[in-house]
Amino acid sequence: MTINKYSIELFLDKTVENNFLGFDPYDGCATSCHLLKANKHLRLFCQYFNKFSPINFRPLLGIDKHIMPQVLAYFGLIVFNEKLENKFKPELDNAVSLLLEKSLFEEYGYHCWNSLGFPLQMRNSYSPSDIPDVVGGSLIGLFFLEYHKRYNSKIILEVLESQYSFFLNELFVPIGSDEAFIRYRPTQPNHKATYNASLLACNFLIQVGTYLNKRDHEKIKKCYNFVLNHQKITGEWFYTIDLKTQSEKKQVDFHQGFILDCILLFMEQYGFKEPYLSAYERGLSFYYKKQFLDTGQGIYRYPKKYPINIHNQSQGIITFAKASCIDMKYLQFARVIKKWTLANMFDFKKEYFYYLKFPVIKYDIPYIRWSDSNMFLALSTLKNIEANI
Repeated sequence: MTINKYSIELFLDKTVENNFLGFDPYDGCATSCHLLKANKHLRLFCQYFNKFSPINFRPLLGIDKHIMPQVLAYFGLIVFNEKLENKFKPELDNAVSLLLEKSLFEEYGYHCWNSLGFPLQMRNSYSPSDIPDVVGGSLIGLFFLEYHKRYNSKIILEVLESQYSFFLNELFVPIGSDEAFIRYRPTQPNHKATYNASLLACNFLIQVGTYLNKRDHEKIKKCYNFVLNHQKITGEWFYTIDLKTQSEKKQVDFHQGFILDCILLFMEQYGFKEPYLSAYERGLSFYYKKQFLDTGQGIYRYPKKYPINIHNQSQGIITFAKASCIDMKYLQFARVIKKWTLANMFDFKKEYFYYLKFPVIKYDIPYIRWSDSNMFLALSTLKNIEANI
């Protein structure tokens, strides 16, 4: 059995049958247990215990399946990729309605979303479910853009205008005269930047801004200048930077692919010019040579090899498939990653992808957002690029 159109369509069917409900590796704080929710240390334990446990203890901890806004956007984008909008039109409309219900417009005066829909307790921060973010928000915005192109919805046009203004009015942070970034969340201090999140927001601004004939090119260009100026000489980017101390979080993983895709989109819009082209090629070379094995297996966080994370696999397929416009060898490598991932991280009987895998342990828990939605979007993206060669 191979993954083909039927299998991608089957995933969409199953998503609809499950009413978009599912678990996520990060849903440890979505518990109904008041004791676990009330204490930071218990929230932290619940968060990381569920994230790294190979056994699903969620039913025992009062964690139900939930609808995540980001999943609704993934669903819509895969439907459009697969050209299945006639079959799934009622479900697309339902996804739009659910997203509008989950919009945080009343709280912020703009349409924006918390991409998970549940709180998140990390080691150094806590994010309640009513704090929006640009990573999921950008994906939701791109789904709305594709929906509007097909159905010309006045409401969705207003949503896109609102979201565009939210990013630039509330989250844009200038640095001197030539650099800027867009904050991950409204609660993120102005001196802390997340490279990939800023460019994912720019990805949305470029595509929606072009469609709406906006003229914010200079602001967007400054965000790219900031990220390019922090690329390492060997091609990689770290995860975040504190501008007060200039200290960076040294984490290199699938976010490298996010940044590369955003630079490629920028060049497709504004031209394949320097310094963007050199930065892209250097970053792509690092991604290809250092973050994947020749077999197609991704490196967890360079140089740490394990565990194998399905998000590294899916993002590798997307980034290398798109990079075929630079060199066709990358399209072949996207196929190598796909083949390895299907052979090692897909359960053909249960039809879902494993979240993590060690040499002798696999995480046999279905995760609708982190694992399946992203992987099926990757397979659909690769298929579309192959079809257009």
